[in-house]
Amino acid sequence: MLFHARGATGNVLSPIATIAARWLGVLCFAILVHFCAFAEPFDVADPPHYKILADAEFVREDLTQLSLEEAITRYRAGDFSLAKTSTGDPTRPNNPESINLIYGPAWVRLAVTNTSDTAISARLDARAGILNNVLNAYIVRGDGGSEMIWRNNWLDEPHAVQWPRMRLRASSDFSLAPSEEVELWIDYPYGFMLGEELWLINEHDFVARRTGDAGYSSFLFGWRAALIVAVLAFAIILRSRVAAFYAMFSTALFAFFLENYGFTYTYVFKSYAVDQVFFVGSGGVAFTFFGLMSREFLSAPRLYPQLNKALLWTMILGWGACLIAMFLGPHPATFMILTPFILVFTGICIYAAIIGVRYQHKGSSLYLIATLMLFANCFFGLLAWPPFYLVSARLNADVTHLGFSIDAFLFAGALALQALALREERDSAYEAEIAALSEKASITSALDTMTTQHDHAIALAEARRRALAETTHDLKQPLLSLQMSLRDKQDVEALSQGVSYLQSVVDKTLDDVRADRNDHVEHAFVVDRTANLDDIIGNIALMFSDEAHDKGIDLRTVRSSIVVKAEPVILMRILINLVANAIKHTVSGRILIGARRRGDAAMIEVYDTGPGMSERDLQDAFKPYVSGTASTGEGLGLAIVKELANESGLDIHAHSQPGKGTVFRIVGLSRGN
Repeated sequence: MLFHARGATGNVLSPIATIAARWLGVLCFAILVHFCAFAEPFDVADPPHYKILADAEFVREDLTQLSLEEAITRYRAGDFSLAKTSTGDPTRPNNPESINLIYGPAWVRLAVTNTSDTAISARLDARAGILNNVLNAYIVRGDGGSEMIWRNNWLDEPHAVQWPRMRLRASSDFSLAPSEEVELWIDYPYGFMLGEELWLINEHDFVARRTGDAGYSSFLFGWRAALIVAVLAFAIILRSRVAAFYAMFSTALFAFFLENYGFTYTYVFKSYAVDQVFFVGSGGVAFTFFGLMSREFLSAPRLYPQLNKALLWTMILGWGACLIAMFLGPHPATFMILTPFILVFTGICIYAAIIGVRYQHKGSSLYLIATLMLFANCFFGLLAWPPFYLVSARLNADVTHLGFSIDAFLFAGALALQALALREERDSAYEAEIAALSEKASITSALDTMTTQHDHAIALAEARRRALAETTHDLKQPLLSLQMSLRDKQDVEALSQGVSYLQSVVDKTLDDVRADRNDHVEHAFVVDRTANLDDIIGNIALMFSDEAHDKGIDLRTVRSSIVVKAEPVILMRILINLVANAIKHTVSGRILIGARRRGDAAMIEVYDTGPGMSERDLQDAFKPYVSGTASTGEGLGLAIVKELANESGLDIHAHSQPGKGTVFRIVGLSRGN
């Protein structure tokens, strides 16, 4: 039975299978009887075509090599060992066991008759692929004349021409006159394989068959070429180096097969030596790109350094062997040199694919299957080579092309799975990077906020420190005036002005540090009051009169009726610092305080006859904590003047001449009503 099934299905299939097997056997028997029914001589005027090795007589004289004349003579005399294959049971002499190989020299005789009324042309045809058997074919006509129509005894030729000779797949054509009867004698000097397809075919059908074979081969190679183009496009779309390596491997392998099937020798090089170089070189390039593809697929340089080293060294040593093989050219040692490296490289590549499956690389299962099929296809072709002769050249071509076509899809699937996995990993990495950047941005924003708050707090603390220092500085002079007034116990008005000024400064300082103004380090004073300059200048003169008198300085003021829009306390603080600075630096002489009108504006001037300042000292005079070489102060007075003036929208101009004195002007005062 052809089928062995269980259950209800098996009950149905078993009878059907039995009936099908019986009818198939009957059909095969009918075909066998049909071919065995032909008696000599054969009629080639009308198809079908005859498979000679299944229908001819085999003439042998043990293991003796006979010439054509000797074979004909012994055949006529019956003095030979004879085996007829029409029974389907070819045998060796003295051995009834059926075999697939005839050992030793043998002749095949086939009688052919043209039963038509017209001349015909025919030839012997190997049907498909490379003719494996070595043979010489002759046509013997009725008048006893003979002609060699096929010489494929390539083992008698130098090695350089053996391989091209093996590609002779048909005899020369020969003609048959109407009703002519001839004999075809085929000499197999080394024996022959019964599986060889050797046919007698008329010329018309031979041309039609070869045209069909050429179209079929063109289709197969065209299909392979289309697959290579598709793989190249696939590599471009994926932007993957491993896919590009596979495309290069497929292209080199395609070139290798063009040489292997004889296209490059026949149509390109016309030289076996050059063709041999192309054969070895294209094979070496193909295996190199496959090795690079395996390295890239597994990321071997990074993940498997030992495997990577083995692949590289095998490719390097293999190319050394290829160069030697190219140098040797058509020599039997060529294949002996290359075969060990091919086997080692095959084992390493298969091992690499197994590693991919073991460590669960994406697409590695398909990659392993494709790799096994690839090398199976490569080694399958050896079955059609001598001395194996296990498959026909036609079957070899069909299986090889089909195998590599399927292989292309398997590799493409493996590479696509890997590319998708890598893309998913890349997208996940991008998402993680975006999340990290977002978190970093949040942290940076928080740090920026904290830094801003920290800087604001530092600035606020610095402003409070500066305000405290300035207030302390501004309180020193009134306290000194109060101290002197209290000492004299007579200047009550100066004492009153000093106390009033102190109260104003304290109130102003408390106002600056109120809770609702803590978030403003700097603010502009809103001028909503007026000040009488004569009163302010007079009060300043009273406050400094005792100190000036003690130093022998003539402190004078110029009376003025100008009323300006200004904060009296700020204006007094500015003038106190200017006058205190003038008294500090004036050893003897005079100080003059006065006001001038300038249209709708006014300015206050403080003159002194002190030592004066250079241009450079004058530029640094308003910087905080910068004091002259002869000064014993903290260097805050003029800095406070500049800051208070800026806050009030005023300008401070200074002019000084060394040895003559200095003048400070308060500019920008708006006159009031």
